[in-house]
Amino acid sequence: MSRNLKDFFFKQAKRHGFLARSAFKLTEIQERFRVIRAGGSVLDLGCCPGAWIQVALQAITAQRASTKPSSLILGVDLKTCRLPQALEGRQQIQLLEADARHLQAVQLLQHCRQGFHTVLSDMCPDTSGIAAADVARSLELAGHAVRLALSNSSELPDGIRVTPPDQSASLSDAHETSPEGPQPGGVLLPEGHLVVKVLSGSGCNELHDYLRHHFRKVVWAQPKASRSESREMYLVGLCRQLTNSAGARTRVVPK
Repeated sequence: MSRNLKDFFFKQAKRHGFLARSAFKLTEIQERFRVIRAGGSVLDLGCCPGAWIQVALQAITAQRASTKPSSLILGVDLKTCRLPQALEGRQQIQLLEADARHLQAVQLLQHCRQGFHTVLSDMCPDTSGIAAADVARSLELAGHAVRLALSNSSELPDGIRVTPPDQSASLSDAHETSPEGPQPGGVLLPEGHLVVKVLSGSGCNELHDYLRHHFRKVVWAQPKASRSESREMYLVGLCRQLTNSAGARTRVVPK
């Protein structure tokens, strides 16, 4: 990316009142894949400084759909996220100051019992300059996002090391079981969408292939607003698919 284009996104963020240039990354992903539905519920992992919350709010409130009881954005971050005054008190936004690596799906579902239509993760580690180490740490964070979304971290590719938190409340209880068919573990609803950031490198293709077993379609996205020197990429999983005990996909359409 040229310096002029880099400055363009910075200036555009200021012009449109976004908290960071990263807003345009999600905007581009949303325009291409429609990962956030009007009136839907969104989990935003690594939400600080809040730019993705701003974009998500625009999407869920489109066509006046914000009157739906399910409309919600839950932002999670280690840091305190201070939103603009115009967003303070908005009933669709909740913030949770916590480490996503130590959270369980059931804790997040306390904020949205039905589950989330979209799980976003813009989590990224502080980079060390050692490429292999940075990629491994980014995959660990991505793995935790997937764990929370799908609740099957034991099946993650070997190169992605995720240590689940103390599971005093079983992740299998994240959604009630039903004799009518398979029910989702994790917080992501059937037919829901996942967006997760990684730093490109060893292990990324394995994560891509793993997600293909759980989504109807999985694609790579590299938004134009990403910095030229950045190795960040986004994996976009579209339309979560469930599997039965035999491992066959079963489509369940959310209410």
